[in-house]
Amino acid sequence: MLAFTENPFVGDIEVTSDYASTIKFEVEKALFADQLIDLQHNNILKERHREENIVAFWLTYVPKKSYVALVMCAQKILTCFESTYVCESSFSTIGAIKSKQPSCLIDRHLTDFLRAATAEQQPDLKLFVKKMHTQSSH
Repeated sequence: MLAFTENPFVGDIEVTSDYASTIKFEVEKALFADQLIDLQHNNILKERHREENIVAFWLTYVPKKSYVALVMCAQKILTCFESTYVCESSFSTIGAIKSKQPSCLIDRHLTDFLRAATAEQQPDLKLFVKKMHTQSSH
């Protein structure tokens, strides 16, 4: 299924259809095979596959209505690695945080540290400092 997701235009249709019909993917074998044969003969999508990255190809260019079984299997493969990466990097971050602050962490602090460490947005510190009200000396 990994090879299928990477390049659906090569590979054995029968073998790939067998994998697609397993419990992990729950797709009807005949439907998957029919859609894969149709996709492999679609020259426009073949060209798109050469031009685009795998994620863009499956999520943007392959019509979901025409290839529902294929898109569903590809999405399962593509999202599998994304969620695994996020989980593994979070555990790694927790380990780093705990090693730096071992004695003063409670669950609430760990949650806050983890959220800050894994957030995609970075704070605009200059703007934050600019908006702070400083206390003037007497």
